[in-house]
Amino acid sequence: MTRTQYHPMIRLLGVICYVTAVLYLVELFFPSETLIFIYSITAMLLLTSTLFFLSMINRIIVFALLLAGTICLITTDSGLYIAILGFGENINLLSFTSVA
Repeated sequence: MTRTQYHPMIRLLGVICYVTAVLYLVELFFPSETLIFIYSITAMLLLTSTLFFLSMINRIIVFALLLAGTICLITTDSGLYIAILGFGENINLLSFTSVA
């Protein structure tokens, strides 16, 4: 059996993924705006870091969705805080896949 050595950055991203999922699960039982903000920032970090590992078509889709979200935020005159919280909206999917 061969052992695959992962780059330290990939290992760090895996740890950040689990930490984000745990923060989300803790926030479900102990609601806190600070925890929501923290796991939203880590979700933003995870999304931007995965752009290096995606295929070109997936990058185009992600950039199109980010552009659409940016346009929506600009037209509704929402602030940066709301934009950051938007990255944490789908952490429930991340927590499901990282725990399962």
